[in-house]
This record gives sequence, C-alpha cells and structure tokens, in this order.
Amino acid sequence: GNVALAGFQKALQWQAALTLLATMPLMGLQRTAFTYSAAVTMCDESRKWQEALSLVSRMCQEVAAVLVIACSAAISACENCLAWQQALQLLFAMRKRKALVDMYSYSACISACEKT
Repeated sequence: GNVALAGFQKALQWQAALTLLATMPLMGLQRTAFTYSAAVTMCDESRKWQEALSLVSRMCQEVAAVLVIACSAAISACENCLAWQQALQLLFAMRKRKALVDMYSYSACISACEKT
C-alpha cells in the first residue's frame, strides 16, 4: 500500500491514490499515519485542500498519533488555495488535541491569512 501510494504521489495521480487508500482495508492492508500523510501531501501538491482536510479528519479517527507532517501539508494546501479559514480551523483543532504544532504550520496559516 505504502509503495503504491508513493508511486501515485510521484505521478500526481491523487484520485487513484485516494481510491487505493479507501480500498486498503478490503485488501487486508492497514492505513497508517504514513499512508495518510502521503495522500495528504499529494492533495497539497494537486491543490486539493478539501480532500486534504477530509483525509486528516479520517486519519485523526483511525490513527492514534496525529502526524504533524500531514496536518502541516493540509494547512499548506489551504494556504495555496487561499482557504485561510480552514487553515486556521485545522491549526486550532491540532492545538485542541494537544498535537505538536510546528513552525511550518504556524507559518502556513500566517501566509494564508496574508494572501487574502
């Protein structure tokens, strides 16, 4: 699963990657923070911020440890598409869950707000 997602990421085939991510349990494969992070990063690179936020939400439900990289990528996706409200909502959700928030997350939120 992880190798296939990485291959899709290089080709920017975000739809195929999301389909694979959704069907992993049917194939007996476990979705991990890494697989979610790869998919969120691909959504960022494809400027699909809504999908990135949806993935992070699902990841928070399925994966015990919220990966800062995935959340930062989703915030970056919001920044790139001028979705500053969603970027701030995700940042506040991370803080509420006591997830480690790094300088990249804060910087992307600030940048998203500046661009509006």
